[in-house]
Amino acid sequence: NVETQEANLSSLLWWTRRVIAMRRRHPAFSRGGVEIISTDNSRVLVFSRSLSGETVLVVANLSRFTQVAAADLSAWRGFVPEEVFSKNRFPRIEKRPYTFTLGPYGHFWLLLTPARAGRTRRGRVKTPVLKAEEAWPALLEGAASDELVEKILPPFLRSRRWFGSKGYTLRGLKLAESIPSPGGGRILLLEATYADRLPESYLLPLCLVEEQERRPGAGAPPENAVVADLRSPKIRGTLIDGTFHAGFQNFLLEMVRRGKKIKGKAGELTGVKGKKLRQLLAGAESLEPRILDVEQSNSAVLFGDRLFVKLYRRLEEGLNPEVEILRFLTEKTSFRNFPAFGGAIEYRRRGGRQPATAAIFLQAVESVSDAWSFVLDSAGRFLERALAESGEFSGDLEDRPLLPSGDPGDFLAPVEKMIGGLFREMVELLGERTAELHLALGSSGKIKDFKPEPFTFLYQRSVYQSMQQLTRKTLAGAARSLSLVPRRLRSEAEAVIAAEKSILERMRAVAARRFGGRKIRVHGDYHLGQVLYTGKDFLIIDFEGEPARSLSERRLKQSPLKDVAGMIRSFHYAAYHPLLLGSGFREEDIPFLQSWVEPWFVLIRETFLSAYLRKMAGSGLLPADDKELETLLRVYLLEKAVYELGYELNHRPDWISIPIRGILSLLA
Repeated sequence: NVETQEANLSSLLWWTRRVIAMRRRHPAFSRGGVEIISTDNSRVLVFSRSLSGETVLVVANLSRFTQVAAADLSAWRGFVPEEVFSKNRFPRIEKRPYTFTLGPYGHFWLLLTPARAGRTRRGRVKTPVLKAEEAWPALLEGAASDELVEKILPPFLRSRRWFGSKGYTLRGLKLAESIPSPGGGRILLLEATYADRLPESYLLPLCLVEEQERRPGAGAPPENAVVADLRSPKIRGTLIDGTFHAGFQNFLLEMVRRGKKIKGKAGELTGVKGKKLRQLLAGAESLEPRILDVEQSNSAVLFGDRLFVKLYRRLEEGLNPEVEILRFLTEKTSFRNFPAFGGAIEYRRRGGRQPATAAIFLQAVESVSDAWSFVLDSAGRFLERALAESGEFSGDLEDRPLLPSGDPGDFLAPVEKMIGGLFREMVELLGERTAELHLALGSSGKIKDFKPEPFTFLYQRSVYQSMQQLTRKTLAGAARSLSLVPRRLRSEAEAVIAAEKSILERMRAVAARRFGGRKIRVHGDYHLGQVLYTGKDFLIIDFEGEPARSLSERRLKQSPLKDVAGMIRSFHYAAYHPLLLGSGFREEDIPFLQSWVEPWFVLIRETFLSAYLRKMAGSGLLPADDKELETLLRVYLLEKAVYELGYELNHRPDWISIPIRGILSLLA
């Protein structure tokens, strides 16, 4: 019986193991204070347990029949319940009763997390009040404008996911532009100045929702859209982020459909219609706008099932690589595994040399999930199978070449079997789609900005100088931040810091000789999160490039291998992610599972690379010599891992084990 349950991941034995592991991970389950929460259904028990700032909500159906219950969770208004096993997020808690549907004897274990910064422990946010003698929008010309821009908007911006400079000292905001929009709204261009970096421009549309519109049932704006309550002798209402306002959303669409121009004090907004826009909108029964209220670096609006609009919050003068690349792919190539370009909105400052892109309009596409979730699910299932079916992995991967040989080897046969043929077929397809993207981007011999160019010594030296600067800056920062690194990882972090000379020597190979192949326009920030999975194919999205780099840097032509390295590093993250977050694995099982992580990664890497290289054969875009190809790929992988190390140190110190393993593996 025990042997049977060991082999069945759905057995009571495995369920109990996961439950025990989860209770250990969240001390509130066993030691937290208990608060019973009333419901409208006596058959459903709801209670919370809180300890040291952690709150877990337990919902249990005590009946042998399916039950529906509404619980009063208003004490955590604004919080988001997150299921502790799957990490799936439930709808945000609002003032109204929260409804649960449970199967017979079903239960939920939910971790309550704040939806955004700035909330109190119980989820309430104090809305600032703007008092003015003038009515909106005339107050932008009066004394109240200073209070809005200097006192109310700075904390609002810092609480936004799309405000990218939270780690820098904000000296102040200046209203650089105010452009009228329908319904008395205004599109503000705000210039942010910092103590330790260059100024940035941010786009913020503002709309007024009058008091009667905020009554229950009258379409009140969501709490995270609210900027301030407006109080003046002539009007009372609420200023909100215009991206949540239907009037502003429809205004964006009309600008592009009609190619409108709207003047402001310092410049003008212009709608740019793409050649495919009419086709994308043909036969649409409804284009009702709906904001996608998710945490991201831009804002997004969906019009029916036809158009997806991305509003760029940080405006930069210059050609936007996403607009440029998607327009080229849509109108000049036959490649179609991406959302087609429909149009854009540009802001051109008077006297400015180049416009800044404010929004891009793309074909709305359907997907099951992103490729990150798809691959992560497979990695988790693989580790569960390894735990249930196998002993420790006994093969030796240390001397395995980076480029695939075509034969995985007998010792990888158990890995192949547990991964399954369907998943490997999809990884192969992703490799093919990646190659097709690069072939399309390198297909133009006439358009200067997309014409493939040979490598030169000067270009290769500039690539090495950029890598050298990144490495020295990252490792110096790592040395200063060593105290932030978890103790169990500190010795490995110190080993990477001490290996600076070795890392630079490996990177210097990119400038040691002239390489074959061509440099072309590339995606620039290519990883599993930038690919949508439709259930039978992949669509590539988000061609902005790395947001931390300038527009001119993101438009540079590079080796296609830079994108390939980004995807391979993303597979490495997916391999180790289930162990980092636990996903129900017991702590005592982690050392055993680590022996299977690297074999999974190696086989997936080789599957992806084999399909990619097959498709790219004969294109001339890659070095013909395998040694050159492997050298370049290793250098780009090392650069990406160093970049990841800096990112994780600044954002997720617990995650630095992944780039550290990547760096040490490449050095070995």
